[in-house]
Amino acid sequence: LIQNFPDEIDFICNGEGELPLLNLISNNLDSSSVEGIITGDKLKTNFSQIKDISELPLPDYSDYFEHRKKFDSEITLPYESSRGCYYKCNFCALNLQWSGYRQKKPEKVLDDINSLNSRYGVNNFFYVDNITPTQLEKRAELFQTNKVNYDFFYEARCTLTKTQFEFLKKMGVSKVQLGIEAFSNGILKKFNKKSTVLHNIAAIKYCAELGIKVVGNLITEHPDSTKNEIDETIRIIELCFGYPPVDSISPYALEVGSPDYNKLKNQDNSFTNYRAYKRAYPLGILDNLNLPRKEVEISEDLVDEWHRVEQIVNHWQRLYLENPRTLLSYKLKDNIVTINDFRYDEHQTYHLNKIESVLFNHIDTPKEVRNISKNVGLDYDMVASILSKFESMNIIYTE
Repeated sequence: LIQNFPDEIDFICNGEGELPLLNLISNNLDSSSVEGIITGDKLKTNFSQIKDISELPLPDYSDYFEHRKKFDSEITLPYESSRGCYYKCNFCALNLQWSGYRQKKPEKVLDDINSLNSRYGVNNFFYVDNITPTQLEKRAELFQTNKVNYDFFYEARCTLTKTQFEFLKKMGVSKVQLGIEAFSNGILKKFNKKSTVLHNIAAIKYCAELGIKVVGNLITEHPDSTKNEIDETIRIIELCFGYPPVDSISPYALEVGSPDYNKLKNQDNSFTNYRAYKRAYPLGILDNLNLPRKEVEISEDLVDEWHRVEQIVNHWQRLYLENPRTLLSYKLKDNIVTINDFRYDEHQTYHLNKIESVLFNHIDTPKEVRNISKNVGLDYDMVASILSKFESMNIIYTE
């Protein structure tokens, strides 16, 4: 970048910018002795990272609020409570950008949020963290004890339990970006997501029940994806028509240095800069840049197969927008469950018997068949038979 834009870029921070920028300014913009700063004459430098992010001061938004006085719109402030990620997805290089996962103590987070609210009168906050904190329960209890009444956005893994999503709700989280990425177990395994389709569906279900809005992304065009995996993806999407849809689809991209990048590079695959960069860089210059996000060419046949997924996602989105009613719902009366299904062309109403109703109410979270049999006091084969019937009705998913 600095070689292609010598007149536009003076300095680049290698790693976290707070300390290098402070030292650069303190040194009157003389970068020769400042660690973590790259220039046209100094292309290599040490990586800069802060040990304890709790030591960082709050950002000063005073100038921003001074300039926006003329606008009468609701403000959402970004807030950072952690850096890094404690998972290692194959397409991601976050663990190269950060060395380890660091998070602020729950008490520090609460103090910071209260300070931002006091200074700027803002009640809406956007966590810029890459993942939910490991101290989720403690933070939720602290926020609830102190009667925190703010609104938050968070990124979350689909492997969170129902209890953990309830913690998010107690923290004031009204919107989450779920790391769905795929509706095929084969593709999720290739991503090394450490999650399954069952996790994804359960997370969407929990959020719907708790009134948490979901933002989700589906990754398409994985170079090693198969027709069977794409067929599975379409089948699962159709099963999920009763829930709010994913709101975006993005072609497979991988970060330089990620496990997938290294694997494909060793197989002599050719990479190009990710197509979204075209929105930011002049085409004549883009070809000369070696940017961190890449894509790999796949066959036209595979592109066509993934186009089927795009079409079904578009249908899912239209279906949700055009139907004010809940597309899949149930009601319990006199211990009998009635299910109304408007997901498909023909409306279906299912009246479960008493045994089926007991079983249906028991499987509100993923459970093994043997544990269900033990907990409800029904024969294993009977439970398996009823679950098979539910699966044929497209009202449950099994793995």
